[in-house]
Amino acid sequence: MTATYTCDGFKPIKQGHEHIEYDRRGEPSQYREINDARDAAWLFANRLAKREYGKRGYCHHVRMDCASTDGRYANYEAFIGVRVEGGATSGKNVWLAVYIEPAATPGNLQPWG
Repeated sequence: MTATYTCDGFKPIKQGHEHIEYDRRGEPSQYREINDARDAAWLFANRLAKREYGKRGYCHHVRMDCASTDGRYANYEAFIGVRVEGGATSGKNVWLAVYIEPAATPGNLQPWG
């Protein structure tokens, strides 16, 4: 069964969706497939970074903060920003609620990672 991930007004993402991953300089680096909610959170954070910082914006890292007990969503913390001198990233932490349909169950936690 294929899971669908949604987050705060962004276009939904289906499990197995492929997209191009960009490096800190904005250059295409590889193709990436959405396998679980963490991958979807990373893509949503990249979309948010582009929205807030322009085409140079990117997501530096993502981590799960907490998940609902009913398996319907998880909150992720991401650091988004732009590359600055010396290879560092200037930006901010954001929190994203990623919803999954169908909900994960104790016997089917694969969509969460």
